[in-house]
Amino acid sequence: MSVQQKIENVFPITENRFPIVFRLEGLHPRDIWRILMHDRRPGGDLSHVDPEATRFNERFFGEPDWDMKLKSEIRAAQEGNFAEKIRALEAKSRKKDAEKFRRLGLSDPWNACSVGPLREGIITVNKTWFGGAGIAEWDMQKVSDFKAAAMEFLQENFPDGQLRYASGHADEEAYHIHFVVAVWREKVSKNSGRQLLLQASANLLIARYETAQDLAGEAFASLGITRGERRAEAARAAKAAGQQSQERRTHVPPSQWRTKLLADAQAEAAQVLAGAQEGAREAVNEARDLGEKAIRKSRKRAIKEARLRKEAADRDVKRLERGKLALTETVTHLRDEADAARDACQQTWGEVAAWQDRAAEVAEEIERATVELRLVRSEIGEEVARRDRVREENEEAEKARDKARTEALVAEGDSLKKKQMARELREKLRLVQERALEEERGWELKRERVGSELALEEEKLGLV
Repeated sequence: MSVQQKIENVFPITENRFPIVFRLEGLHPRDIWRILMHDRRPGGDLSHVDPEATRFNERFFGEPDWDMKLKSEIRAAQEGNFAEKIRALEAKSRKKDAEKFRRLGLSDPWNACSVGPLREGIITVNKTWFGGAGIAEWDMQKVSDFKAAAMEFLQENFPDGQLRYASGHADEEAYHIHFVVAVWREKVSKNSGRQLLLQASANLLIARYETAQDLAGEAFASLGITRGERRAEAARAAKAAGQQSQERRTHVPPSQWRTKLLADAQAEAAQVLAGAQEGAREAVNEARDLGEKAIRKSRKRAIKEARLRKEAADRDVKRLERGKLALTETVTHLRDEADAARDACQQTWGEVAAWQDRAAEVAEEIERATVELRLVRSEIGEEVARRDRVREENEEAEKARDKARTEALVAEGDSLKKKQMARELREKLRLVQERALEEERGWELKRERVGSELALEEEKLGLV
């Protein structure tokens, strides 16, 4: 079915009373194409149409080329009326008028009117009578009975070729029949001769609207369909009684009604959209304010955390500087002790040389002592080498400390890394200190051994 929302009854139907809808409107021959387009459903506003039911639409009166034949009749009437007019004027010896009319050429075969000389009409009843909205809910027997009654009514009241076209539509909410009427009337006069004119009012149904409604009501009465409300008669009665009549009701075509519904829906949608947009703007503004507040708080918190990290880094640097100072003092002390040991060794070597000069007579003992002293010198050389390595390690420790300080200053925001570097540096300093202490104990042991060996040599040489 159509996606179009079902249109409720504009004028509700009284229970058990279904008035016939029989309407006629003017139609100009040039507008016949609108009837054909509406029948073929090629496009346009089809929101009220069920495309699956369009195949049930049918033309059950009129030839396929009825529109072209009607236009041919109009053309023939133009030419015939023109010739009759000229002949009548010449027969009355009105040659000037005949020549003037000849110059004017062909004219429309109908009196001037605003609505057109043809009539298009519709016959239907409220969808409830058929059984509901759309073919799926209809009682098809009622549809068949309605179609038969409608065609009998049209053919009876528009005889002698007046009814040119009739088509039933089953793809909308209520079944209905469209039809077109052309009423020809022959008019004879001395000035115009025999004129064939399209004159809709020549038909009684078209000339008198109330008569048409009466006859339509009678035609469908057997189906339980009644005549429409007698509003014109009621208005005359009210006027005769000096009363105010009801406001005249104006027919609104379904297309206009759908357009109005669509316009109302669009206006309501625009209003809802405007409200939603306003709400969205308010929400965006509120979110922007909250975001700015959050950014300010985050910025303050970040500044505070950065300040705390910088203070912690400064404290770590100060601790590293104090460690460096202590390490420097330790290394200086070790250097002093090493120098004192070297001086002592040099002094010892001088004494040994003196003892060697004095003990020349005991060459063998002196030679042996010399050999032992060479061994001592070798060990002392190894100790000096170890001392040099200690100095190099101290220098590497100083470089590592400087590098750690530089990295600590560069990575000022990373307190965990600086603490790890500080621990590593303190560990290196501790190892250097332990190695220095071990070296110092080694030097003490060496000095004690050398002193013992010298004392033994002195005893052997008899110098004591």
